[in-house]
Amino acid sequence: MSAISDFKDLKIDRLKDDGSNWTTYKDIMLNAFDRRMLGRHVRGSVKPPQSFVIRDDTYYKVIPTTTTTTSMEQDEADKLEEAWEKYRAKEASIREIVYMTISPTTLIQVKDAPTAHELWVQLSAMHEN
Repeated sequence: MSAISDFKDLKIDRLKDDGSNWTTYKDIMLNAFDRRMLGRHVRGSVKPPQSFVIRDDTYYKVIPTTTTTTSMEQDEADKLEEAWEKYRAKEASIREIVYMTISPTTLIQVKDAPTAHELWVQLSAMHEN
């Protein structure tokens, strides 16, 4: 099954705002993410691809923790763009299923998390305390 597969086959009860069904919700969700090869994103063990910028139609790698950039050949730039598309698609798949199974009130509290992992950490913190 594709990592970016459809979640429509899942029957997941919406997470209650009081967290009374958190334990079963969490188990079902984590299993669904693992089955779709998205678990590493939720656990935070996936690093995003190399950062890049485009200036004057030229791609440049951004060297971490510096302001230095290095130009890239088009083939390398294409591969990097593809890597980012795959990364963002997996992150979006996780967000989509979480957003569809939480209340609007909870969504407002977690929607600005920068990664799917951070979203899951915030959701967990709300219901495991």
